[in-house]
Amino acid sequence: MDLSIWIQTPTDWGMLFMSAFIIGMSKTGIQGLSLISVPLMALTFGAKPSTGLILPILCTADLVAVLYYRRIAEWKYVFKLLPTALMGFVLALLVDKIVPPDGFKHLMGGCLVIVMLVMFWSERNGKENRLSSCWWYGPLFGLLGGFTTMIGNAAGPVMAIYLLSVKMPKYSFIGTNAWFFLVINYLKIPVQILAWDNITKQSLILDACTIPFILLGGCCRNHFDKAIAGKRFSQLYNGCYQSVCTYVVYIISKNFYRMEYRKLNGSGLFVPTLTLGTGTFGGSHGFEGWGHTGVSTATRMIDMCLDAGLNMFDTADMYSRGLAEEILGKAIAGKRNRLLITTKGTFPMGESRNEEGSSRFHLIEACEASLRRLGTDHIDLYYIHGFDRNTPVEETLRALDDLVTKGKIRYIGCSNFSGWQLMKSLSISERRNWTRYIAHQVYYSLLNRDFEWELMPLALDQQVGTIVWSPLAAGRLGGRYRRNNPIPQDGRVARGGAPVRDNVVSYDRLYDIVDVLDELSAETGKTVAQIALNWLLQRPTVCSLVIGASSEEQLRQNLGAVDWKLTPEQVSRLDTASRTEKPYPYWHQDQRPELSSQLF
Repeated sequence: MDLSIWIQTPTDWGMLFMSAFIIGMSKTGIQGLSLISVPLMALTFGAKPSTGLILPILCTADLVAVLYYRRIAEWKYVFKLLPTALMGFVLALLVDKIVPPDGFKHLMGGCLVIVMLVMFWSERNGKENRLSSCWWYGPLFGLLGGFTTMIGNAAGPVMAIYLLSVKMPKYSFIGTNAWFFLVINYLKIPVQILAWDNITKQSLILDACTIPFILLGGCCRNHFDKAIAGKRFSQLYNGCYQSVCTYVVYIISKNFYRMEYRKLNGSGLFVPTLTLGTGTFGGSHGFEGWGHTGVSTATRMIDMCLDAGLNMFDTADMYSRGLAEEILGKAIAGKRNRLLITTKGTFPMGESRNEEGSSRFHLIEACEASLRRLGTDHIDLYYIHGFDRNTPVEETLRALDDLVTKGKIRYIGCSNFSGWQLMKSLSISERRNWTRYIAHQVYYSLLNRDFEWELMPLALDQQVGTIVWSPLAAGRLGGRYRRNNPIPQDGRVARGGAPVRDNVVSYDRLYDIVDVLDELSAETGKTVAQIALNWLLQRPTVCSLVIGASSEEQLRQNLGAVDWKLTPEQVSRLDTASRTEKPYPYWHQDQRPELSSQLF
């Protein structure tokens, strides 16, 4: 059976087995360790998919723990916690429907912080027993436990703090905890299968492979078990859970980026300032040099983006001859209502002369094919990939308008148009009362600022939002291209996957720009790539940057370009380092600044 949807590298196997080992140790004696496996699995397999993968591991470890401690559980506490824990289940399911993925991080962190504050307050005032005797104390922890275990398999600290606060002896603590989670985790399985579709045949096969590591972890606990007793047990666990909770809250805050949303000029649609491009998905039919991202990695990238508030994904039918759309469609399965999809048509998709261009014949066929590959009934923003001089503009725009009317497309945009081509299209749409282009996807970067001469003023005047592709100039502004150093052989330029050709790049100018980027990196603590992206986000008309990534780490770095701003002085230094002489007639028009709008 194909397991590539989950496992692609030896590191993935290592993280899986390490997490199983940690859980085995945790469930049979060193329980503070269990929470460490949650962020490890989430970072490796994606936030929500990891909950379905880790749950059978927890269930197996719970069964082992119950076999160890089956006769020493204090059932009155289990029965006290279970009713409100089930209410926490229901609450988590409701929250899943209304809260975006990034909101779960805040919820999880908030729950842990509240629990930690209760524990610290109790210890400081010496009122553990008084609090634990309150009627609301047990039900509250049951509710928090049910909620946190459902959304992140992270109820360990919640239950541990409660059981420790009632002064439960060491082995009673472990036995009661084991029985509670055995019941809870087995009740979660139908929900994960039916409601969230997180448990599959492939994931269960992987879970079966972890059983030896769970047992090994359980055996290793004996070395620690003999050394922990009485008061030392309570002190150790209190300290362990404080540390682990703090660590998890840190991970939550470190991996969360407050994504800004901007209105796409000329429409009511708001888009994130970063968009994930899928040119690396597939890697065939001329895109071998771009990357070879498969379904498994793509799924994890999608989850990372949604967790960070990025919900727009850009593709095109020509990327790997439709394979990129297919991979994206599989990666977003079950998530369609939470995201925006943009794709493109026009460029060749076959050998026939009618399998390219912006004719009515080709566009309708191309749109329908994209819908099938993406597994959706509509495209949120559909681009004409390039201007087709062989087809009347009226024919193209009427075909797009019909697709919008039929509900196949929500909005339309264009890509790589010159000024007169875009202006002509907008004029015809206005005269005929057809759907107009609301977005123009263009190449724009610190290295090449030609967009500013004509297309930017046009976008301002006509209210057309700018979506930028290759904002790092095909990786040249990512920090790896250095003066007196060879071009990186594993980069897109050397591999032949650069959409920005070398003949439009001055490397001496690139290195001058990188020098300033290095200075600003030292001042801000941000990477060279993050600074280059942040500069673009402060330019007029720019609504979103299409970021590509060949790895999850690269994606994580690019996501760090938001939620902060360069200072005006820093922007000015980059403006100076990247400025080039304008072509005619723009240099001539600059001689009369009183007649020009003050864009810069």
